[in-house]
Amino acid sequence: AAELASPASASTDRGGIGHEAAYAETLAVGSLRVSRMAGFAVATVGDDWACPLRSGAQVRRSGMQFLLPTSSTGNVFSVLLPPKATAEELSAWEAALEGAGCVLVPWEQPWSVDGVTFLGLEYDKSSAEHVVLVDSGLRVAKGAAISALVALDASGYFYWEGSAGRRQRTRPRWKDTNCVTCRREVGGKRVVWECYHVPSRGQAPAAAKAGIDSRRAAAAVESEAKWASRKKCAMQVATFSLQAVAMAAPVVA
Repeated sequence: AAELASPASASTDRGGIGHEAAYAETLAVGSLRVSRMAGFAVATVGDDWACPLRSGAQVRRSGMQFLLPTSSTGNVFSVLLPPKATAEELSAWEAALEGAGCVLVPWEQPWSVDGVTFLGLEYDKSSAEHVVLVDSGLRVAKGAAISALVALDASGYFYWEGSAGRRQRTRPRWKDTNCVTCRREVGGKRVVWECYHVPSRGQAPAAAKAGIDSRRAAAAVESEAKWASRKKCAMQVATFSLQAVAMAAPVVA
């Protein structure tokens, strides 16, 4: 159950920030908390994540979802309030953000999560401090993750930049890929690409999934037909070979 906590209850260390200091304000909606003291504000989710709320930062909002900037490079953290959050809790959350100096701006989601189809994973390596997705210009730091739309070229590649701005390319096994989530290790070189197909703007989510299912079914039928044809050809070759062997065998009187 969500609740609004009083200032007296906000004296614990939240994600390593605060160290037993008494916060001037604390807002709590489920595990989401906003704390302020001496002009400094921080948003935390449980004990796992903390994000300073910088004055003047633009927080993009779409319904119950908010994108909080975590750096100056364009990386964001998405906060989705619980479906049962009340209007009072939503207003309190907005007021806490505005009280920290953040600017709420409307944000139109580029796709509906209802129509998203997860296709699979691809892997790369890069030691660059930031990986740049060419299609969107978004930068992904080590240890960060970000989602972006991509457009595969005629050969099925999307492009990104690694160390020293060198252009790299990745070819997903799924031609329907039009969105990827790039996830990077904190201390290693591994880059994981989560490949998705998402509805295009104006396309109904059900239609997007139906299109994927239809293409998969057609590919399965085509694959089965090719296998049947190869099997038939192999049987014919085997039959001809056996007939040739029988004809060449000596006849014993």
